[in-house]
Amino acid sequence: MAVRRVNKNLWNLEEADPLAVPNARVALALLICVRRSGTAFREANWDDLGAALAPVAQKHARAFKTALQGHSRDQIAAGREPCLQPDAEQALNLNERVLAGLGEGVSRDLPRFRILADKMLKSLQKFVADRTYHGDRNLEMLTRLIGLTPAEARLLRLVTACSHSTIDRSLFAFVDSASRMTRALEALLDVSVSALTRVFGRNSSIARCGLLNATSASRGRIDLDDLLCLSGTGERLMSTPFDDEKAMARSVLTPMPTSTATQLDWPHLHSQRELLKAALSGALERRERGINILLYGAPGTGKTAFVRDLIDELGASAFCVDETDEDGGEATRSERLASLQLSQSFVGQAGRSVIVLDEAEDIFQSDYNHPLAGVFQSKGGSKAWINNLLESNSAPVIWISNRISQLDPAYLRRFSCCLEFPATPYALRRTIAHHRLGALNCNEATIDFASAMPAVTPAHLDAAARFANLGQQTGMDANAAVRFVLESHLKASGKASPAVVPSRSTRFDLRYLNVHGNAAPEAVVRSLERTSGTIGAGTGTALLFSGSPGTGKTQLAAEIATRLGRRLVVRTASDINSKWYGESEGNVARMFRDCDPCTELLFLDEAEILLSAREQSGHRADRAVTAEFLRWLELFQGIFVCATNHASDFDAALMRRFTFRLEFQPLHHQQRVELYAELAHGWRPEVGQDALPVDDAMRRHLEGLEGLTPGDYANAARRIRTLELPASAWLEELQAEHRAKSDGAGQRIGFL
Repeated sequence: MAVRRVNKNLWNLEEADPLAVPNARVALALLICVRRSGTAFREANWDDLGAALAPVAQKHARAFKTALQGHSRDQIAAGREPCLQPDAEQALNLNERVLAGLGEGVSRDLPRFRILADKMLKSLQKFVADRTYHGDRNLEMLTRLIGLTPAEARLLRLVTACSHSTIDRSLFAFVDSASRMTRALEALLDVSVSALTRVFGRNSSIARCGLLNATSASRGRIDLDDLLCLSGTGERLMSTPFDDEKAMARSVLTPMPTSTATQLDWPHLHSQRELLKAALSGALERRERGINILLYGAPGTGKTAFVRDLIDELGASAFCVDETDEDGGEATRSERLASLQLSQSFVGQAGRSVIVLDEAEDIFQSDYNHPLAGVFQSKGGSKAWINNLLESNSAPVIWISNRISQLDPAYLRRFSCCLEFPATPYALRRTIAHHRLGALNCNEATIDFASAMPAVTPAHLDAAARFANLGQQTGMDANAAVRFVLESHLKASGKASPAVVPSRSTRFDLRYLNVHGNAAPEAVVRSLERTSGTIGAGTGTALLFSGSPGTGKTQLAAEIATRLGRRLVVRTASDINSKWYGESEGNVARMFRDCDPCTELLFLDEAEILLSAREQSGHRADRAVTAEFLRWLELFQGIFVCATNHASDFDAALMRRFTFRLEFQPLHHQQRVELYAELAHGWRPEVGQDALPVDDAMRRHLEGLEGLTPGDYANAARRIRTLELPASAWLEELQAEHRAKSDGAGQRIGFL
């Protein structure tokens, strides 16, 4: 009989045709669904169904023609146009009417077609049983690697056939309800309902590895044709020729990208790093299951680079979970979980290996979705599914997350280890800044600027270096470019540049501090110099500087930092207070935690705004901030200096936490005279100039200027330098400072 291509679903049932086997498998599945699902095929698609079945119907020419002739008589009797002339003896042409007649007869289970349908069923079953397809070899390898059950393997074989067949998969769309799909799948896979539930359950290999497109679709109405569709990963695994299982594994496993940046040490995490190395090494040697390490911290702090270096030191291979889908778009949560499961199944082919899942917070944000959840399983099993995932992984997994606040405690307790990746310490920030910015010939001032900001991460430094490098050919100043990029990043993230100590207008000297307290400034500094080697190793020192503005509190803190070779970290109330309830306490903890006790000195200015007595505070939030300070003063192992203009407002319990309490007073008469002599006449006591170049009249004038501070002298010095005034102008300028104090006496205001 002649075959004319009148329908795209026609195919060739000849062994030489490479697509004969997948076409036969799909035709057999269609025939089973039509006869067993209890669903009528759409009349508009009768010719498509007939085209899919016609090649096998032609193998039974007599029964085929007999059925069509009988059906034609019935059509004529019903006043319909016949599919062919009942008594014609010519060869049977597969035209549109003939194909529609075959499709109608099989779909409606008309008695005249039952013998033909039985013959076609047996012929197709024999044809597919006796022959294999090249995708079957991939299926065998995949079955061994991921542990497919026989029912899962049969489903995947059918779905692969639908993917490769020339028969339109949309013909299965007539099975469009849950009950009909259940009956159809029972017949297609030859399983019971309970077994079918396991095939589409969350723990099935097909669902876990995301081999079907429907397993990562959103929950909602689907037809059978939606289910019989390979995902991008499934298509790659079932369609690509592989020499062996190792080759298949290479197509699945994604090696972790190597870093192009300079390798860095992580001194602040040395002990934790050694513990992780030992544990991971033991897990790899013993092939321990259920090993999961959670690494969390602020974005851009180098977590991924740390993990990459850690795995390299172990001599293991690092594979990452895909973050994109097969089309290069953003991978969904389900697709990422499938990539994780698939990597777990294949990683055994790669030897000693660790899987890395970055941006792990995405995994724990929503419940697992399965399109057949309403058909084959109960809702709300996501938590148990994730728990099982964390307990059964065959290779160690390092989960990297920017935050963990959304993680259920049941998940957290299943991690073998949870390591917080802290803010980058100053010493490491400076090392990174030197590597990144030094290559651009940035000056030391720019490197100091970049290093001084705790909110600046290695990622920020990389971005600044890249931006500056792009503009160097056009003559752009690298220092200005780096500062611009870093400041703009901080502004965009709502973080201000850190407070700094104002530059000195006059020389600092301890002799110009008028301090009352339980120790003299020089004695305090010497004590800290003696004990600075033990600071950060189990002990800490807290100092309280109180007194009027300008008396030298901030400058003494800066002098201590300089004498100890430490960087001064300045914080104010604006760095702590937050409009969000509970965040201020967190900012207190972050302030202490982010300070490196071995290389930095923490200085809190304007502390009275934060640390008033709890019994005087009317707000619970204020009391909570004070309580948090009390806790951290006990724990902090570095040097903490707290400055206030009003120590009397401090909480009593807080006062007891300070090792040294120094009260700064305005300059006494002799100090006023000596500081005047130094600034106006260049007198320097350390070079043996015992006689002060100050006459009695000036002494009397200075004696009347009580209340002046070193800050007042600094203000006068700035004006004299700016206006280029003579030395004789000093008295007038100091008197102006004194009048300003007298005019403001008793009027406490909110700024200085």
